[in-house]
Parts: sequence; structure tokens; C-alpha cells
Amino acid sequence: MNWLKKIKQWIRFRRHDDAYATTRTTLWQCVAKSVAVQLKLGRSIWLVAHFPDTFVQLQEQVDQWGIDYSIARHPITADSLNGPNQHLLSPGSVHLVIADLLPSTVGIADQSRHENVAAMVVERHPWMPRDVDLCEHFKSLTKTGHSVELGYFLAFDDSVVASVLNETTLEVLKQLGLASNSLINSTALTRRIERQLKREQTLYHDEIDTDNVELWLQANKRPPLTSKDLP
Repeated sequence: MNWLKKIKQWIRFRRHDDAYATTRTTLWQCVAKSVAVQLKLGRSIWLVAHFPDTFVQLQEQVDQWGIDYSIARHPITADSLNGPNQHLLSPGSVHLVIADLLPSTVGIADQSRHENVAAMVVERHPWMPRDVDLCEHFKSLTKTGHSVELGYFLAFDDSVVASVLNETTLEVLKQLGLASNSLINSTALTRRIERQLKREQTLYHDEIDTDNVELWLQANKRPPLTSKDLP
């Protein structure tokens, strides 16, 4: 029975390749189009940001789109989806979520309904475990019977992405169909970002929360080693 449950959970979860836009302005336009498509499909849409400043930008954009939305205010667990967060599963609805409300596991609780969730994350965190936990949250959501499609929407001028871009990479992406007004999916660029982040993990700790990624990089940078630190 365990293997059957695992297969069902695997079928219910889909992680799309990361999507990239040349600028954050273009990215918001493309996210708006993606949201419109998901609404037509009747999915519950969760727009997720790691940092408060990005969350504010996200809310400003959704206000301009002229659609109804809610803001998640309680930690999202299996129990809360039967209580104060049950509206997050309403078909054809849009919800703004700060990543801190998404624990790495939602727990187990009987669900009165099984819905389809489209999760759109609009930035990467420089501390890799944050995004690992985010993915685990949505995977564990399938254990309660819900189906989840997860995608990251990123821009070349995001700090985390810009750190790995060079002219050669841009030329390759253009050959693959990169345009200034659309998204491109690139597993190669995602792997470059992940390799770079892995190398940088030893340079930081994750002890101080900040409003944006630039402040996080400053506040959480480890001090350089001194002779006293050496064995």
C-alpha cells in the first residue's frame, strides 16, 4: 500500500522548469498572463514571495490586474486548510502568500475536498534550504489529496539570477528563443544558479531576516576567518 500512496503523490505533484524573463517588469506581465490561464482552468492560485519587499511589489501588481485576491495570514497546514485557510483551496481564486507561512510539511488531516493548486514562486532565496523547504511543503500537500503544480518565475535582474549571467549564457538563451517580452524555460540556467548558490552557502548563515535579498546578503554574510579561527 505504501508504494501505491507514493505513486499517487508523485502523480499529484508537478514541478515545472524555472521560467525566466529579461526584466522584472516583463516578468510581472508574464505572471499576469499565467494567472489568467490558471483561473480559466479553475485552479487555486498561490503567488509566493520570500521577502516582504517582493511581497509588496507583488500586491501592487495584482492590484493593477483588477482581480480579486486574498492574503494568507495563518501558517498553512493540513489542519488550517480545514479551518482559517480553507478559502485558499477555492477553485478559480488567487492568494498572496509569504513563504514564512509555508512549513516544510503540512502534516496529515482528513480533507473534505481535493483541489488543484497552482503555486507560482516569484523569486529565489539565496539560502538554498529555504527553497528546498518550499518545494517540500507543496509535495507534502499532495499527501492530503490535493494536486499541485509548482513553478518559479524569475527575472535576469534578480540578484540571485544576475550573479550567474554572462554574455555567453545570454547568447545561448537567445538561440533557444529568448525574447524581451516573453518567458523562457531553462534547466541549464537553473543548474548554474544552484551550483553557484551551493558554492556560496559557506559564505552566509541564515540568522537574520530582512526585507529584501540585498539586505539579507549584507546582514547574513559570515565574517572572514582570522588566525584565531584556524586550528
